[in-house]
Amino acid sequence: PPQEWPPSRVRDLTLTLCADQPLVRIFDVEQIRHISPLYAGDRTVAQLNLDRVEFGCQHSRSPRETTLALEVGLQTGCGEGDLETLVAELEETWGLVPEGRSKFERGLTLVDSGALPCEESG
Repeated sequence: PPQEWPPSRVRDLTLTLCADQPLVRIFDVEQIRHISPLYAGDRTVAQLNLDRVEFGCQHSRSPRETTLALEVGLQTGCGEGDLETLVAELEETWGLVPEGRSKFERGLTLVDSGALPCEESG
């Protein structure tokens, strides 16, 4: 319950938004992240994060949905040209396509589509 969270802006905002209503768990997300620097010659241009993401529901006996996600963040001091080179490499060489949704949005889509049934067992 947010009433038990340490004092913070997030706690205050959550309490304001929830009023007297309890928070409800929609789904669970577990993530394992592997991090690696990306180089252009001897220069570090980005950090690559490869995530194994599992979506599930606390009260469901249904199997968890697993996806892989690749995130790339440019290092400070790198520019538009570095970004364009990375995008071209990931799309053209590796066949990857950008994902415009957050992990939260992807989890909601799984619940809404029925791919992640979150009915309570009992």
